Amino acid sequence: MPDIKEMLKQKVAERVKQVDRFDILFITDGASRMYNLRGITAMEDFARFYDSSGKTAKISLVTMDSTRACQLKPDFSKFSIVWFDNVANRELSRIVDEQRLRITEDVLPGWKEDLDDFEKEIAAASKKYEEAVAAAEVAAGGPDHTETDEEQAAAKALKEIVKERDEYLADVAEYRAISSTRFIYALDEFIWEGPIGSGRSNTVNYVKTVEDLIVSCDALVVPNTQMAKLIGTFRFVGNKDIAVVPTFMSERFYPVNKIFKRAGSNSSSIRKPKILFKGPVIPTALQNYIFYYHDKADITISTGGVLQERVYKLLCEGKIKNIVHWSHPNLSDRALLHTQAVERDVPFDFVILTMPDDPADCIYCVADADTDALEAVACGAVAIAQIDDINYDDGVHICKETGLTFGHSITVEKFVALITKWSSCVSWDNAHEKQRKLLDTRMVGSDAIMGSYYGVMCGKLVSAERADTIKKMLADGDTAAEAIEAGEAAK
Repeated sequence: MPDIKEMLKQKVAERVKQVDRFDILFITDGASRMYNLRGITAMEDFARFYDSSGKTAKISLVTMDSTRACQLKPDFSKFSIVWFDNVANRELSRIVDEQRLRITEDVLPGWKEDLDDFEKEIAAASKKYEEAVAAAEVAAGGPDHTETDEEQAAAKALKEIVKERDEYLADVAEYRAISSTRFIYALDEFIWEGPIGSGRSNTVNYVKTVEDLIVSCDALVVPNTQMAKLIGTFRFVGNKDIAVVPTFMSERFYPVNKIFKRAGSNSSSIRKPKILFKGPVIPTALQNYIFYYHDKADITISTGGVLQERVYKLLCEGKIKNIVHWSHPNLSDRALLHTQAVERDVPFDFVILTMPDDPADCIYCVADADTDALEAVACGAVAIAQIDDINYDDGVHICKETGLTFGHSITVEKFVALITKWSSCVSWDNAHEKQRKLLDTRMVGSDAIMGSYYGVMCGKLVSAERADTIKKMLADGDTAAEAIEAGEAAK
């Protein structure tokens, strides 16, 4: 059996010294609700960001939908990266499994024989454990007995062999990924739960198809740590390597370079603020606010939940406005872009992002984190989110980072005070400036976002080795410029 760890170490060392070449096959059906943010436009930005000079990486990009990929059955070994963007296609999953095995055999002949040896050892160790258990039961006169030393030793031996087998498979997969083709799946939504009765809910068959494709890939890319944590906690795809590329905005779609100011006008406060209430449900207290204060604010709602009769009447009478919510059952993925454009083009002062009183009722929205907040800030609004009842980690939600939050216990009076406070032009400018500064780090062209994409495509081992190389060069007295030039791809 070859020493796969030593072979992998040598392969990583070779790769670190090379200028990376990413020949990317991007397979997408445009099915994600964040497609215009994280889809093909983001990949095009990635290619331009790193390939402009050619010093860091050489990049080519080919894109097609999953149906076309099944028809053409391209040779995946001709690409260094095959990226699946929220694809659910059973036939494609089968093709990936077949080609992955073929490519692995090409770059590492004989690996199956080594795997067979592991399986034989596991079978033998399992038999020894069963014999030890049987002997202990005979001695004890039944299955209820204290575990014997022989049982413990046999169980430990079995676990060690299984662990070695799993490590071997992981090393083989990484060797294939570095040597030939790395398969990556990007998942933008928490597909295991969508708002009930909405266009974001999925069938069991859909979820299983996506899971199978994810398992076939080398890495899973998600938009935030909350979603990564949930997938890991529930073990939907086993011990899959999960990378986080934060949700980001693009100046292609949003007016992120426009200057938004409220101070300096003839008034010290926003007299009749334009407010968008957006969420899968609108809490009772906020619906009461809408009813009692609709004449003191320009109110628009966007929800998939049930409205009070009196609030619905205001909507029918044209006293408040409506935008179709992304969870609406009849809203197609392509029509979603129109809805996002409407939100973008209406100059809201505040976007109030709501959730069910019990976050457990909508894990999908919890996993979505701050996507809607980022969109609101990019469009020139101050985002205020109902997330006090969710224990988000630091850095997960832009509203938590800027202190613009509230919880399910809010009353009409407290909400009136909240809007009054931030309707001061000076306060509004300060709030939006704080959120806008954080948005700068969440733009598609930022080093953090592009570097995250780069790291996923290189893989953890190569990225870590490059980072260590730079640290050593700096420690040896090389200038920062020399170190970065020597390993620029480790960003």
